[in-house]
Amino acid sequence: MENKSCFWEIDFDRLPCQTNIYGVTKIAPTATNPSSKLLVALANGKIYMCDHQEHSSNIQKGSKEVPFTYIPPKCHVISIDSFNCGARGLIIGVTFAEESGENFLNIYCNYGDNVPEFHERDLDNLAYTFKSFALNFTPFQLTHRKVKRCNDDSPRSVFILLGDDRFHVYSQISDDVEFVEDEIKDYFTELAVCESIPTYLEIYAVNQTIRATAVGYANGKICLFLVDSSTNAIIKSWKIQHSSIISQLVLYPDNRNHKDKYANFMLVVASTREEAVVYSDVLNLGFEKPVILRSSGEGDCVTCCAVGRDNCDGTIEIVIGTYDQRILLYKNFSTPIVEPTWVKHFAHPVLKTELCDITGDYITELIVFTTKGIHILQRNLHNVLNVYKNVLKDAIMLKKD
Repeated sequence: MENKSCFWEIDFDRLPCQTNIYGVTKIAPTATNPSSKLLVALANGKIYMCDHQEHSSNIQKGSKEVPFTYIPPKCHVISIDSFNCGARGLIIGVTFAEESGENFLNIYCNYGDNVPEFHERDLDNLAYTFKSFALNFTPFQLTHRKVKRCNDDSPRSVFILLGDDRFHVYSQISDDVEFVEDEIKDYFTELAVCESIPTYLEIYAVNQTIRATAVGYANGKICLFLVDSSTNAIIKSWKIQHSSIISQLVLYPDNRNHKDKYANFMLVVASTREEAVVYSDVLNLGFEKPVILRSSGEGDCVTCCAVGRDNCDGTIEIVIGTYDQRILLYKNFSTPIVEPTWVKHFAHPVLKTELCDITGDYITELIVFTTKGIHILQRNLHNVLNVYKNVLKDAIMLKKD
């Protein structure tokens, strides 16, 4: 049952073409700009930046095209990713397929002036400085992580590209040189062998020396690894078999009140032809404690998921998107089966979701990408206001005591 008290739609921006589950990357907020920005890669070869900031004297909202060098107009953009690399500023990777069937990875990086903090105008310069890699495989997800190469003293940021039956890594020896393809085993020993064609990769830095890596495959298998980052050695691993293609994985911590550093990490699994599931305390128990997200698999296909915290009560919330035009919100994962607390229907299939602060008001919004455009949903501000009123009331009472 749809409950209008959770989120209200405040904006819709129609796009000329649809994106896909790998076609969105988030540009993190900076010290001078608290709002996140989203780069959206479209199937027709164009890339748009989604921005939505409202100020008393200045309103910036909507999406605008960002022209990138050597992305042919009739190509099919498959995936996009970005990260900030210190003095080099923003680095963007884009994979695409030409009409001829050839596939490419373009990495756009500013090798000139130092640009430690992103500004929108930097995209214009960045989009003309790139290195292109011809690919002999069909690319899927493009992601990145900061990691130490074997025998290196300091970590570096690398791109990881999924495709065929292996992982591909692209790195810089130093900040001022071009990217080169390298051996995956020298960075991620857990990714040296594939169970099938990998469709989604999620890596989470538990602390400075430990990382958790989850891999989803086209045959429905999921592999989870706990790895010592300093030695590139696997500490522990788990496997489980699902019945359909894994469309997305999210590792998320809830260890605020636990002394055990591995306690209450959850793994959210979206697989195309079955109910989405949450594996609780996954870094201790592996796949022994599943929580089924009921109703998520009733429709056509589960395409995506997003995880965040409710700004009103601090609880974890999981959003599931489906191709049959639904968004489902789940909370309270203490029972083996959880019903959605809120469901919203859209006019078109949902391809991707994000929970982030795109308006710069320090409250997360729900961003929904459908086959027709971008929906921005804002939390019910009456609920937010009531929370702040209660906090202020408690503070006043405490001061009186």
